[in-house]
Amino acid sequence: MESDPSTVTKLSNWTACEYDKQCASDVCGCNNGGSMRCLPDSSYPKGCIAGSISNWNYCRTNADCQSGYCAPDWKGEYACLPHTGYQYCVTDVFIPDETPLSAPPGT
Repeated sequence: MESDPSTVTKLSNWTACEYDKQCASDVCGCNNGGSMRCLPDSSYPKGCIAGSISNWNYCRTNADCQSGYCAPDWKGEYACLPHTGYQYCVTDVFIPDETPLSAPPGT
C-alpha cells in the first residue's frame, strides 16, 4: 500500500537522492559534481561529472559511474555497480519453490 503523497516527508536541499519527487524542490541531480543530491531549484545543473560516482551510490546512466555500470541494485534502486556480473532481483515478490511456473503461450 502506497503512502498518500501529500503526507510523505520530502528531502531537504543537498540531501542524497535518487529521483526528483523525493526532494522538496522536485529536483535531484549532481550539480555537475560526483553525487546525486536534492538541488535547490531547476537552475542548478542535474548532470554528473562522467565517471565520477563510485560503486553503491545513486546514478542515472552508465556514464555517471566509475565502473561504467548503472543498474538496479538488490533494492531496485539505480546505483553504480562494480560490473555487469551483478544481476539483482527486486526482493518484494515471493514464489514458493513448489509453485510450478506455467509455460509461455504457444510452447
